[in-house]
Amino acid sequence: MLCEKCHHCGLCEGDGTNTNDDSSMRISLEGILPFVPVCSAVQDSKAGVAIDIGTTTIVCSLYALSSERRIATVSQANAQRKYGSDVLSRIQFACQNENGSKLLHDSLVFQINSLLAQSLSIAAVNMPRGSRVDVRKIVITGNTTMLSFALSLNTSSLAFSPFTPPSLFDIDITYADVLKDARVNFAAVPLETSVYIPSVISGFIGADTVCAMAALNFTNAEKKIVADIGTNCEMAIQTAKGDIICTSASAGPAFEGGGVSAGMSACEGAIASSKIKSDELGSKAIEYSVIGNGRAKGICGTGLLSVIHSFLTLGFIDPYGTMQGDKGALLLRDGISLLQSDIRSIQLAKAAVRTGLDFLLQYDKSDMPLYLAGGFGTAVNISDVAFLGMIPPFLTKKTIAAGNVALSGAVAILLRDEYRAVARTIVKKAKSINLAEANGFQDSFIANINF
Repeated sequence: MLCEKCHHCGLCEGDGTNTNDDSSMRISLEGILPFVPVCSAVQDSKAGVAIDIGTTTIVCSLYALSSERRIATVSQANAQRKYGSDVLSRIQFACQNENGSKLLHDSLVFQINSLLAQSLSIAAVNMPRGSRVDVRKIVITGNTTMLSFALSLNTSSLAFSPFTPPSLFDIDITYADVLKDARVNFAAVPLETSVYIPSVISGFIGADTVCAMAALNFTNAEKKIVADIGTNCEMAIQTAKGDIICTSASAGPAFEGGGVSAGMSACEGAIASSKIKSDELGSKAIEYSVIGNGRAKGICGTGLLSVIHSFLTLGFIDPYGTMQGDKGALLLRDGISLLQSDIRSIQLAKAAVRTGLDFLLQYDKSDMPLYLAGGFGTAVNISDVAFLGMIPPFLTKKTIAAGNVALSGAVAILLRDEYRAVARTIVKKAKSINLAEANGFQDSFIANINF
């Protein structure tokens, strides 16, 4: 986990040498590849790019094809957020506005082109003198809605049940097809560059989940669960019988700092964690960690969970999520406060995740590893999510921060063609279930709201 601008804050392995502009600073996570790259010292000009289009963040990673060596990774907040914080609001925007689909497509395409240009600029510095990076192929993954916007497809069928995707993808196209009708000033890579988009499973189980399962080797006989915790939490289980069951839970933007009074993304100035400290007289106080060690500007998702954990422990919040006393707000630091509405937002988000996990565990209740994926899932403290009831207690000791495994799977497909077959096998085996239509969903969701 590395910030684009490092302040050597101690929250990750950064050494304080990165000096990019604050406005672009974000936490970027690579995840784990399902194989060990060659990592040769030879720098080959032939390169490939893996792109993960998340609802919240877009990540672009450039690799040398022969050595399988990562050359550059860049990321930005998805600029589409001005049209809606989640996929449903963006689909609604596309359907209700005459140029809605085009605006969403153009926003995405411009940003992808910009990220490609940034990664190539970084790579050029590291290339041998006189050589040029030659991008031969691109793999783009993402949820079904983001991929549909990327190719300017009609997303109206995703607005209502049964949420039929406009395409199942698993397609080979060119970069010209991605840029279709978008008036970009220049194409960052040649228009004839090959672009592959892996298959999706359903309207709300996208290629990002397929890639995550490919990276985590869901084709073997080992039981496991993966949950990409974010605005739309996609999760899947592989049972002891080898069955693959997928579902998704709409958690809303709270884990990303959205819809919260002082919420912000996990970047400089965000309260990222808290802990209770006692002095020599036994008095207890809460100590906060701020990314960058400077003045607090707000609080990110991991900080919200950690702070609520601390306040619950000290009795300032009861198990129902209600603040004790008549203050109406709990002051954190630097004028940042936690409101009752913030607690409710987190309760609803964590209830969505827990309900999804409980549903999947109906298919196999035995002990197994739980992989938390994505930026939030990797950065969060496991003790916080366990204490607040977001994950089942018996999985706590086997919960693993996996990083951006969706990107890892896309990189695997980029570097080794056999992983296309792996992804296709997973799609063929997988069964997608609409959680909202599952028996007992409402009762389970309500039961999981309390801490």
